[in-house]
Amino acid sequence: MSYHVVIPKDITEPGKAYLQAHGCRITVGNGSRDLDYIRELIRDADGFLARTGDYSQQVLSAAAHLKVVGRHGVGMDGFALDYCRARGIRVVNAPGANTQSVAEHTIGQMIALAHRFSAYDRSVREGDWGILRRLDSWDLYGKTLGILGVGAIGKAVANMARTAFSMELIGFSPRPPKGGVPQGMELVDDLETLFSRADFVSLHLPLKPETRGIVDEHLLSKMKKDAYLINNARGGVVDEQALVRALQEGWIAGAAVDVFTTEPLERSHPFTGLNNLLLTPHSAALTRESLDRMGLMAAKGIVDVLEGREPEFPVV
Repeated sequence: MSYHVVIPKDITEPGKAYLQAHGCRITVGNGSRDLDYIRELIRDADGFLARTGDYSQQVLSAAAHLKVVGRHGVGMDGFALDYCRARGIRVVNAPGANTQSVAEHTIGQMIALAHRFSAYDRSVREGDWGILRRLDSWDLYGKTLGILGVGAIGKAVANMARTAFSMELIGFSPRPPKGGVPQGMELVDDLETLFSRADFVSLHLPLKPETRGIVDEHLLSKMKKDAYLINNARGGVVDEQALVRALQEGWIAGAAVDVFTTEPLERSHPFTGLNNLLLTPHSAALTRESLDRMGLMAAKGIVDVLEGREPEFPVV
């Protein structure tokens, strides 16, 4: 039997090839997030492979024959999981597919912040060679890295930081981490301790009601003045206005942010005027290798469900 699988925003070839090799007819959308467009696109879908967007009950209910949703990644915010449970719609994702890529991105941000790449680049282009006498930079070696969220990505970041830079590791996890903590990590039981001790705080936790806005003015005010915040998790876990104030008033030295409460980031957002903030466009997971892994893993989960097998990575 041939199944119709919709891909609202295009993916790399491995995932599409896998679906077609297993007899699926695929339709690739134009990437629009317009809800009416997506509703019409998935109307006769048996399954769809979702990258970004709003997959609320309003959207999903348009697909009368929907059997499975495959998430191109791991985060499930924006998906109506309760609706899927109630309707018997399976949901699968791709845990671990982007771990290496996001961890490398995080380490790159730490190096860029500590070594002032953005400021140096800007000044050299403007002919200001004297910046090298006015601006300090730091080694990562031996510094303290605080990790909020000790899952797969948090552990990968910790292992890279310890191996490459002998960084001291402290972590906070709302529940005991699966498989324990990385070698050399001290797990603390309160966020104030982590934020006050760390030279770098890196966020790697999902967006849930209990984590929304968890990094607020209170925690930012506890950080060292020469410390940095890195957010490659979800925009909603940080109070963005509190972070703007912390950067403007010098509570912390700087930050690197890959994810935002509203995406794409508007040009009028206060973040865009801050020179001590390194911005990337939700690209931490978008290496060629990661894109291939995410698409292929999601495709395999979709095919497993459509062919009557239990998927390897079920969410619902």
